[in-house]
Amino acid sequence: MNIRKITEEKFSSLFKKFRRIPEQHHYDFIEFCKEYFSEIQKLEFEEYIEIKYAYVKALYQIDRAYLFYKLADQCLIELLNQRNFTDQYKSIYRSILKLKADRLYEEKKFQQSRKIYQNLLAIYPEDLQVRKRLFNITFRQVQSKQKLLLAFSAILLIFTLILLTSIHFLIIPFFSTYEYIAWKGVYSMMLGSLIIFGYTIASSYKEAKRNLWKKDVFLS
Repeated sequence: MNIRKITEEKFSSLFKKFRRIPEQHHYDFIEFCKEYFSEIQKLEFEEYIEIKYAYVKALYQIDRAYLFYKLADQCLIELLNQRNFTDQYKSIYRSILKLKADRLYEEKKFQQSRKIYQNLLAIYPEDLQVRKRLFNITFRQVQSKQKLLLAFSAILLIFTLILLTSIHFLIIPFFSTYEYIAWKGVYSMMLGSLIIFGYTIASSYKEAKRNLWKKDVFLS
């Protein structure tokens, strides 16, 4: 991704070479950064940070988690230390934060990723992707408090299936006088299971919306 908006003539020869690498060639970016490590350190910060950002993206794509986190944090600190926080720097800063949050989410480190998504959404409230991911995490955490109700709903459904099987293979052939009662039991348990499941989903949705900005939803 080319974030920098300056004319081609102002690019250094090394940066021009970097820009010729196709965006999806992640291993090429990594080899480029290794081969020209010393030269990259001497570039103007605008070019240096964009190359480093491409390196961080490549590490993310090839699942080099440890190095990804290390360099992502370095980039964020370097960007924040700039006196003139340009639009280019803001865009890179935002993109790296999203990559870091996405990586944590993929590793199921939901509480850590949730904090980053909250910070991103506070700065960029129009970002629907971040808002959706933050809601999904919050919904998961809230729903985890409803485990007993969900388990009870599942148990009722299992008993419903057992009773339904018994009606066809046992009650109708041998105890037909109890068929009506058995069917009432099936409908009652199935309805109870659906009501409990629906309640847990609806209440979790409502609580997730209410706790979207809360630091720890388990405190509610």
